[in-house]
Amino acid sequence: MLVTVPASATEPTKEASTSVKAMSKQVQEFDGVEGIQAYGTDGEGNVVVVTLPESELDDEGIEKIEAFKGEYSNVEVIEIAKPLQAYAKNQLVGGAGYAVTGQGVEDAGLCSVGFTAWDPNGDPAVITAGHCTGDDSMTTAIRTLPSLDTAHAGEESQTGPLDSAPMGAFSFSQFGGPGHSAGADKDPNSTDIAVVDVDNPDLELLPQVTDWSTAGDDDLAAGIETTITAVGAPKAGAPVSKSGRTTGLTHDDDLDIVDGWSRVGVSGTDYRWVRGFAANGLEGAPGDSGGAIFQGSTAIGVVSGGTPAEGGNESFLWGTSLVHALPHTDGYTVALFVEAPKVTTTEVEQGARVPGTAPAGAEVTVTPVGGGEPITVTADDSGNWSFEAPQELGEQEYTAVARQGEYNVSDEASFAITVVEASDDEPTPPTPEPDPTDDPAPTPTDDPSDEPTEDPSATPTEDPTTPAPTDEPTEEAPAERELTIDPRRVSVSDFVNEDEGVNITGTGYAPGQVVELEVFPQNDSVNDFTLEGTADENGVVTFGVYGTNAANADVYLGTYEVRVAAASDDDAANAGSEAAPAAGAYAAGDADEPLTGSFEVVADEGAAPGEDEDENGDGNLPRTGTELTGLGVGAGLLVVGAAAVYVTTRRTKKGQA
Repeated sequence: MLVTVPASATEPTKEASTSVKAMSKQVQEFDGVEGIQAYGTDGEGNVVVVTLPESELDDEGIEKIEAFKGEYSNVEVIEIAKPLQAYAKNQLVGGAGYAVTGQGVEDAGLCSVGFTAWDPNGDPAVITAGHCTGDDSMTTAIRTLPSLDTAHAGEESQTGPLDSAPMGAFSFSQFGGPGHSAGADKDPNSTDIAVVDVDNPDLELLPQVTDWSTAGDDDLAAGIETTITAVGAPKAGAPVSKSGRTTGLTHDDDLDIVDGWSRVGVSGTDYRWVRGFAANGLEGAPGDSGGAIFQGSTAIGVVSGGTPAEGGNESFLWGTSLVHALPHTDGYTVALFVEAPKVTTTEVEQGARVPGTAPAGAEVTVTPVGGGEPITVTADDSGNWSFEAPQELGEQEYTAVARQGEYNVSDEASFAITVVEASDDEPTPPTPEPDPTDDPAPTPTDDPSDEPTEDPSATPTEDPTTPAPTDEPTEEAPAERELTIDPRRVSVSDFVNEDEGVNITGTGYAPGQVVELEVFPQNDSVNDFTLEGTADENGVVTFGVYGTNAANADVYLGTYEVRVAAASDDDAANAGSEAAPAAGAYAAGDADEPLTGSFEVVADEGAAPGEDEDENGDGNLPRTGTELTGLGVGAGLLVVGAAAVYVTTRRTKKGQA
């Protein structure tokens, strides 16, 4: 808050100097005065003093500030709510360095933070590499001084603690197979992942990754390369970046392996298999282990191992794939940034929909200010959401937050809408004709026109203008087409269960009309596929989608885009309407537009309770029967579009739509 200096009986005419020497002297005079937090110049000839609120100042502080304001005319005072704290001390970001120690261990190891995270209870944690624990011999993680880490200090690097208290303790680690065994090639359980429970209450964890540009100030949070908004599988053809304590921030044009296994060695004879991905040309070095690997704002992995550039060969980096490693941690998830929701209009009619935007798939909760029940809706794949405006006229104030997953919540947004009376769509009744006069209005002429016209201006109709009533009822307009996907987010164990899976239902078609389903997997493990179904007597067609390769279920992880369209629209007239979609509808369109949406297959810990259950709760899903066959474990190191698609059609059970 900017505080205006009150006018006094005698306005000061002298200006405080803004030279460095003069300000240094003034700072010495303010040194030790309770409540004064900062002092400087705004670059426009004014001196700025930053203080706590007057209620937090002692008498000496108040007197010194008032005396200073009374002496000089160019003084501005800014009040802040709390004392300043060093952000480098309190903020933890991906890519930061840390040291690992253990009881009875003489030498500390050095690794890097991958991503900030949540434990299963929503408490702060960190994701890093499993081999950093030395097969659980290292138990404690302590942040190191960025200015002394190799990424900044180079050959002059040293190991110095950044905090007086440890960052936290390791609660889980796995390098290789379960129990730190060697693991095996093509074994989905071979990984390199660890989690640290952050129990230092002074630390604030941010869902961001440092670019190491501010390491010299020991404030990695001041230089951010990306903000993490999603976790995903590695994508071919997309740029990739890494951040770690030894080589800092590095980049490569694309990945060379998007899914596979590598032997990562901890000594000349001890090697472990790790499932992940590789970039030939992405620089890394010892100490970067556990560091963040990301594509844009999507977290894809942590550094596991690699080789340096040598003999004309580029550096080679191997990363642990998060989508395959996180399920081994028993419920830990990467912390995500969620953008606050927004409304896209400020005036609506009574009962109309108030539109807004938010991250795709986010759950948006809108709360009336001053009381009232919260309203919760879900943003669609395009990030659009809406809620019904109240009947009460005038300005209405609300707050709103967006949530992704159980613990990722946006900042609270505030907005106001003005509710106006709904427009009257009823047709205006015709004005009644006046009473007839005794004489007709037109006066006949005595003389007819010279020549009659050969054709009348209009041919009279044989039937009256008003049609005669019929006994047949007026045909109702066909229903609007809608697409419902249930569930939109399904655990991988349910997806490979024939009695579970995902229902994709289209409504509003003509009975007997052929409807085509297309599914486009957004990972590289399953191919696109198409299936046709027939609408029932109610104009409803339901497709069931599930995976068949339960032995290698992880290949199904990822997002699946869905498109449903009539094979021919000649059989049905679908007028469409502007009415809001029914509750649970994912997308809507008219007769000429395909219906689109998506669903996501997530690790078992990633599906929210209830999201992978059908509405009837009986576990039986109506389906025409579409099966996806994922890549078999014998397909080799690369999992890139090598999966076959096996499609069958089954009769729906009696009584099912």
